[in-house]
Amino acid sequence: MRTYNDKQIELEAYQYYLSQVNRLIIKDPDNSLNRQKKSAALRKIAELQGSLVDEDKYISEVANYFGIDAQSIYKPDNRKRSNAEPRLVAVYVLKKITGKSDLQLAIQFNYKNHSSISYAVKQTENLIFTDPNIRKFVDHIFSN
Repeated sequence: MRTYNDKQIELEAYQYYLSQVNRLIIKDPDNSLNRQKKSAALRKIAELQGSLVDEDKYISEVANYFGIDAQSIYKPDNRKRSNAEPRLVAVYVLKKITGKSDLQLAIQFNYKNHSSISYAVKQTENLIFTDPNIRKFVDHIFSN
């Protein structure tokens, strides 16, 4: 029989809450209150998992490197290369640093599903392999 401590129970409660908020977001994607609830739930889940890191710092570093606004990294509707590459790199960095699940990152970056995160990670690995500047940048982030 599995035993639970208070932290595990709270974590599962927040994960369930997050799934319910995601359903609301699917029904009404423009509702900013639901997005705020989602962000708060993700932060709490990360905190409970013991992997809370300053994600905004990494997002800002990626945005500064590519010369774009940090908020545009979260916008899925802009598929220009100037926004797509920073988005891919940001997903890759947060995946490796936080250890978040693909589903959590898909929600955070407004992807349609978790498989998009797997694809983004593979694309970034290809970029790192082919572009020495991006490789140096990613190495720099991981060394800090």
